[in-house]
Amino acid sequence: MIEALAYAGRHLNDSRYVQAAVTAADGVFELLGPDVSDSGHLLRVHRNGRARHAGYLDDFAYMTLALLELHETTQDARWLTTAGTLADEMIERFEDRDSGAFFFSAEHHDELIMRSKGLTGGGNLPSGNGVAVRV
Repeated sequence: MIEALAYAGRHLNDSRYVQAAVTAADGVFELLGPDVSDSGHLLRVHRNGRARHAGYLDDFAYMTLALLELHETTQDARWLTTAGTLADEMIERFEDRDSGAFFFSAEHHDELIMRSKGLTGGGNLPSGNGVAVRV
């Protein structure tokens, strides 16, 4: 949503869409991790005033792509800086250094029999790996 709003605002020259994208991005960082822009920590659930559950590859990839579009639209360096932090963390947490591509979950997630890569998207959305390559 953030990426689409920023893109629409830029191409339609409509500041309402851009402001909605900025508000949404600020909301993600306010609700899903106070240190996200500094530490790369990104949580995926906010409920009853509490954020929890570490983000998966999709969360990092899609949010990073959204921030890159927001930077392109606003030229605000904070979005590029935060996107860089998230991209670095995405690589650190999810990269399969032996076989390539990215795992869906980080090593610190629940212990699983196998860490999948999810190379195909679910439904009409690109896979986290596809978006990570774009990032």
